Amino acid sequence: AAEGRTRCAALLATVQEVVHDLFAAYAGAAGAYDPLPGCFEQYGLDFLVTDRWAPVLLEANPGPDFGQTGDALGEAVVGGFME
Repeated sequence: AAEGRTRCAALLATVQEVVHDLFAAYAGAAGAYDPLPGCFEQYGLDFLVTDRWAPVLLEANPGPDFGQTGDALGEAVVGGFME
């Protein structure tokens, strides 16, 4: 169990680094990834995790696509923000 938590923590840290680098590359550029002042934004980032626990960014979208996963997942992810 401890090994699993360690791997998950390392995976999450790497994903956070990739996401940071992705949005740093877009900083100041006009486009679909510009946050609106005073608002939060949601993006759709798809990762694949290899058999060596390495995350690979597959694609980045300006919004999540809950159409493929159904309303239940969309509610679980954004439900608290919309109240």
